[in-house]
Amino acid sequence: MDILSKKKGGESTNVLSRHPGCHYRRTAATTELLQLLIRRNDLHAEDVASAIFTVTEDLDAEFPALAARYLGWTEVALMCTREIPVPGSLEKCIRILLHVNTTRSAAEIQHVYTRGAVNLRPTLNEKR
Repeated sequence: MDILSKKKGGESTNVLSRHPGCHYRRTAATTELLQLLIRRNDLHAEDVASAIFTVTEDLDAEFPALAARYLGWTEVALMCTREIPVPGSLEKCIRILLHVNTTRSAAEIQHVYTRGAVNLRPTLNEKR
């Protein structure tokens, strides 16, 4: 699948073609998570007010928000921060909190957990 930013009206633009692929490998997990959030919730960049990305202390090679910029989120406010290093917590974990303008109820929003993070909220994965 190409890295595309989906716009209202079905129009898409390939943002990575304007940027070298050097950062893509380092942002691949964040890109995957963002694409799943976008697809499952039919999100459009212009509906996203802001996003907060958190990473565990063992992930420090790149800012995860860079993946959103590569997806074309140029007008979205983005912030990166670190998770509290709780002993025994999941390592190599990226979390994304999106603030989206929507008429959907909280129950209609599809939360996304991938890889080892599916164990953080097993009841959500049983429902989907």
